Amino acid sequence: MRGPWEDAVAGRGPREVAARARALQGLLAGLRWRVAPWGVSGFTVTRPTGASFVAPDLDTVTAAALAAGWEPPAGATTDAERLVLRSANRHQGTTPARSRN
Repeated sequence: MRGPWEDAVAGRGPREVAARARALQGLLAGLRWRVAPWGVSGFTVTRPTGASFVAPDLDTVTAAALAAGWEPPAGATTDAERLVLRSANRHQGTTPARSRN
């Protein structure tokens, strides 16, 4: 289920979810994760090992990325990237670090 803040900030619909998936793909390039839209507001994430998971929302992906050691960049160039970084900012310091796989 999509968080209410995602609807308020970025709107609804498949284009927005696809834009967020592209933003995640680019911002998480260092982790070598592949991200694709899934359902109404979710994402499928495939790790370099081939392991994958389905995330119901953006917050789940950013929390997992932070746990895997992702360091969010300082700035964003698109609205979707700004949304991803806002999500990451909410989770920084609350997610314990784990392995990169």
